[in-house]
Amino acid sequence: MKNDARKLSTEEQHLIRKIAVQRVHDGESAAEVTRSFGLGSRTIFTWLRLASEKGIDALAPKARTGRNRTLSDLEEQEIKRS
Repeated sequence: MKNDARKLSTEEQHLIRKIAVQRVHDGESAAEVTRSFGLGSRTIFTWLRLASEKGIDALAPKARTGRNRTLSDLEEQEIKRS
């Protein structure tokens, strides 16, 4: 069963990436790690490549970009009440 990691905090996602890569480095097969974490079939290989090219710290969460909020907290509360 695949898990939706988007529902996890960025720190939890980071921890999963680090543990998964470490387990493969410790000798466990990529298929077993993928299955145990419910990852997509190619995900672990992306993480392994990134870790080998740039180091384990490259798996750290990156700053999230996107548009700023348009509504203030007060405006959002008002809409929720409607």
